[in-house]
Amino acid sequence: MMISLKYLYIQLYYCQSSQKISNDLISHYMDHFENASLELFENLYQETHFESLLLSIIQKTDPSFNKDNLECEVLTAFFFLYFLYAYQDQKIQPIELLDIFSKIEAKFLSKLPIYPDKAIKYPGWLDLYDALDWCDETWDFNNSPHLLEAVQTQIEIIQQWLGKLPQYTYTRVIKDKISKYQHEANLLLISPKDKNVYPRTFQRK
Repeated sequence: MMISLKYLYIQLYYCQSSQKISNDLISHYMDHFENASLELFENLYQETHFESLLLSIIQKTDPSFNKDNLECEVLTAFFFLYFLYAYQDQKIQPIELLDIFSKIEAKFLSKLPIYPDKAIKYPGWLDLYDALDWCDETWDFNNSPHLLEAVQTQIEIIQQWLGKLPQYTYTRVIKDKISKYQHEANLLLISPKDKNVYPRTFQRK
């Protein structure tokens, strides 16, 4: 359950824009995981800052987890993959992809992750800025073919980045969790367009 709870935290961290959306995400989580935290249930449909609540619940059993560590970055990469696949399948518009990309980029730029060797700053797997430059509401799937090509390249970049993670000795703890992320991320994704579950395997090439 802990990995799922962490993924839910990522969703709220990047998508929380209203109490209703937060409540919808929490409800969706509890529908799929019977052992959901009692604290989440008790605070459902109340004016609760779920991002902080989730982090406190997670850190009770995993004190090392925080929004700036590498494990959180891995979850963010999987989270972004969902939107990339959704765009490929024409489930979202370019402006929606821009919105989530901008939020992820802003979080990294506002407080860059800190690593032992300080080798990684701005995430190397996040490379869609040029393709989304000047994007607005007039863009759509048909008049922006360059974006589809860039999205496919971005997917490949993320897959390659995830595949190289084990080479960093301090990320070995993450290696065994990636397959679980792939499975549980699919259970905890709600379409930004219709708020319905949008199943998609992250293992597709």
